[in-house]
Amino acid sequence: MGVTFILVSGSGIGAGKTTLADALADMIDSFHGALRHPSLVIRDGFARGVRHQAKTLVHPRFHHLVDSTCQKDKRKKVVKLDGASVVLRELLLSIGEGARAENVDHWCEALFARHKAEIEGDKDVYIIVDDCRMPNEVAFFRNKGFKVAHIFIDFPGAEPEPFPTEAMKSMADKIVSRNKMTDELPLFGMLGKQV
Repeated sequence: MGVTFILVSGSGIGAGKTTLADALADMIDSFHGALRHPSLVIRDGFARGVRHQAKTLVHPRFHHLVDSTCQKDKRKKVVKLDGASVVLRELLLSIGEGARAENVDHWCEALFARHKAEIEGDKDVYIIVDDCRMPNEVAFFRNKGFKVAHIFIDFPGAEPEPFPTEAMKSMADKIVSRNKMTDELPLFGMLGKQV
């Protein structure tokens, strides 16, 4: 059986990464279900490990904010850390960058380890990651020999992020416009030979 990583990146906060990843997961499930083909679709992200680590640092009353997928919450919400007030998004970025400074592939290795059993299983596996932001994240899974479909969502109105979005765009297998995303969603047309 095969393993495909579908890595979604975008031009910033609000580009539609999560929306696209959810739609792709539903489409793959439906397609394989109609064929009665055994497959497994997993939705995950590099931030899952970051959020887990953040929850060990902040008071439990803030855990619901750490788990929130709402970027607006993370940019505006303040949590207490050792008595000091910290903007949640800044805390999450610091955790992510700190681990990456020690080992550039730290979050890739953590995601890979979480799904090792499924990867080694007897089904086709599609792991959809909606927070791909660094070039090494695409290279990590390609270098392991997996099929990788890297999709970049171009949305000029997105709020900029402190990540190399132009480099990510140049590496993409497919670039879609957020404004035309629903027109470009047919699964095999979008992912081509990658799936």
